[in-house]
Amino acid sequence: ADMTDGRPDALTAVVEARNAAAELKDGARTLVAEAVADALAAGVSAVKIAAALGVSRSRVYQIRDGE
Repeated sequence: ADMTDGRPDALTAVVEARNAAAELKDGARTLVAEAVADALAAGVSAVKIAAALGVSRSRVYQIRDGE
């Protein structure tokens, strides 16, 4: 490809956007895991957390554990 047609910059932007999205996803996962751990520690039942998240009770513990 012609290095002056802007494509390398556009391709770099695509890769950077993908990397930024991956970082946001990881951050969101961490936030949810911490919130689940805090709720469990505060005595909220796993069943109620599961209902709020739309997941199974066993998935609540997996989320808490970062799985």
